[in-house]
Amino acid sequence: MITRLLTITSAALLAACGGNWSTRDLEFVNALPQRADLQARLPAGSSTQPLDGVSTREDGLNVGDPSQAWAATKKASTDFNQMIETVLGILDTVRLYPPTTRSDDTRVWGPYADQKNSGYEFQVAIQQTDATHFAWSLKARKTNGAFFDVIVGVFEARASARQGVGAMEIPVTNFKNELQVDANFKALDKIQVGYQTASWPHRVDMAFTFSAGNTSGLSTIGYTYRTLADTSGALAFQVRTTSADATALTTTALWNPSGAGRAQAVVTEGTYTGATVGECWDTSAKVVFYAESWAGGQVNGRASDCAAVDGL
Repeated sequence: MITRLLTITSAALLAACGGNWSTRDLEFVNALPQRADLQARLPAGSSTQPLDGVSTREDGLNVGDPSQAWAATKKASTDFNQMIETVLGILDTVRLYPPTTRSDDTRVWGPYADQKNSGYEFQVAIQQTDATHFAWSLKARKTNGAFFDVIVGVFEARASARQGVGAMEIPVTNFKNELQVDANFKALDKIQVGYQTASWPHRVDMAFTFSAGNTSGLSTIGYTYRTLADTSGALAFQVRTTSADATALTTTALWNPSGAGRAQAVVTEGTYTGATVGECWDTSAKVVFYAESWAGGQVNGRASDCAAVDGL
């Protein structure tokens, strides 16, 4: 969604050159979140081939069918990771070069001019507010004008210099009419991310808020990802729409290291509030149990065949 923004900002930051890193510089850079710490990890051993080309069905699922819940989880994971990749890819570029300026409690990269946004420049700043707390930002401005926020974040170091609790926000309304971004990005007002990597399970929360009157039919999309050291995981994704029948829908999927898992989708707001669909799959991503909660809904397979997922 914001690949364009990544390209723009990376080009600007890559204009930096020269200088040396100090140990103190590294303390500041460690306050920036890293992709490997936040991206959703699905089991490498799980089979994904049966999911290719799977489309949405309205007649329920039978035992042995390709799991649509796992397909939806993989799609949600891909979307989640693309967002993390884009935002943190920008910050990874900062790690290639030492700061432009330093003070006792601040490190600054830039400002740098950018060829893709003529007349604009970017700056990254990290401030240490006490022994374990940092605040950071990516800002842009018209050359020599006032800066506006593109990304703002905070971090508290706990388990180590790079493991702790943090949050970041992309206030899209600040720049979507100034910088070159794609049409999908223009439909948003803001993106918020929170994370905890100090202890297991690690957790990452992400929320997209859409602008009023956008044509997507959505008002909010949210994700919550949790994982253990053994790659067991859980991904909940919530969607709010303009539909009166299912105004809010939450799907929660859990899987163990083998790739087998289970999921439940529930309508939490709208005409069909309370309606649920449960599904379990095996290591080949095939359905072993499927159940619809409403009167006359299908139930296929045995709930006892669902994989156990502990600790999440």
